[in-house]
Amino acid sequence: MSYRPNGDCKNRRHRLFVQTVLFVTLGITGLILGLATAYSSLNGLNQLIHNARDWLLLWRLLLLMLLIGGWPYLVSVYAERAGLTADQRSSLQAYRWRSALWLLVLELIACQALLTHCAETVIALQAGFA
Repeated sequence: MSYRPNGDCKNRRHRLFVQTVLFVTLGITGLILGLATAYSSLNGLNQLIHNARDWLLLWRLLLLMLLIGGWPYLVSVYAERAGLTADQRSSLQAYRWRSALWLLVLELIACQALLTHCAETVIALQAGFA
């Protein structure tokens, strides 16, 4: 058995992380290119997006839950690498729910088209009163 210093272990984890990100990126790119040939028309692509809407919502919410749940770990890793003080670390920990709330607001406004639904409801109500 050989002794491995701490730095070597961190480098291995960093390399593994980079390789995993690269592998996932290449996989997603391959999936997109494979689907692009099958759904080459705009109508086909629109149908694909419509069919995958629920799965994409689940994916985004899963990522949000992972961010909320993994926030303390991510903050501690970042604090070690950046050399943050205890006050800075606690300040960064306090942004957990603020960030989650903003991501939920962006999800509702941008992805779920909440403003569009509200505007359509207001227009329909105004047309009903006229």
